[in-house]
Amino acid sequence: MDQLSGVAVGHLEFSGSAIDQFIKLAEKGSVKSGEKVFQSSRAGCSLCHKVGSQGGNLGPDLTSAGGVIPKKRIVTEVLWPSQQIKEGYSLSNIVLKSGSIIQGYIQASRDKETVVIREVAGDSRSVVEKSDVDSISEIGTLMPETARSLTSRELGDLLAYLFHLGL
Repeated sequence: MDQLSGVAVGHLEFSGSAIDQFIKLAEKGSVKSGEKVFQSSRAGCSLCHKVGSQGGNLGPDLTSAGGVIPKKRIVTEVLWPSQQIKEGYSLSNIVLKSGSIIQGYIQASRDKETVVIREVAGDSRSVVEKSDVDSISEIGTLMPETARSLTSRELGDLLAYLFHLGL
C-alpha cells in the first residue's frame, strides 16, 4: 500500500492531523492530473458527481466545491465519506404499512404530514403520507471509500483538483 508520512493511506484513521497531512499533500498536487483522476474509471468520481455540465447526479454537484467547502471537509468527505454526509444525500429505507419498500434520499418538506423521497438514480420524487409509513431507517452514504485505494500522488492530485473547483 502506498505510504503518506509512513502511514498506509488505505488504513489511515480519521483524525485532525491526518486531514492536515492530506491538505499538505494537495498543496504539492497537480490540478490537471487531479482532473484526470476524477474522470478515471479507477476513481469513478465522475460517475456520481457533476462538475460543470459533465458527470453524474447521484452525489452532490462539485462544480464550485473548492470555493464554498472548507478543505478539511473536502478531505473528510473524500477519505471518510461516512463521517460527514451532506444533507439530502443520506440513503434511507422506508417501509410502508403495505409492505412496499422505498429507498432514496429524504428531502426537506414543509408538509409535516408527508415524506418526500428523491430516487437514488434520478431526479424523480415520491410523496408518501406519513400515516402510510411503518418505519424509516437511515442506511448512510452510497459513496465508497475508493479514494483510499489511490496512491498518495493520485490522492494529492485529486484533492488539488477539488480544492481548485469554483475558484
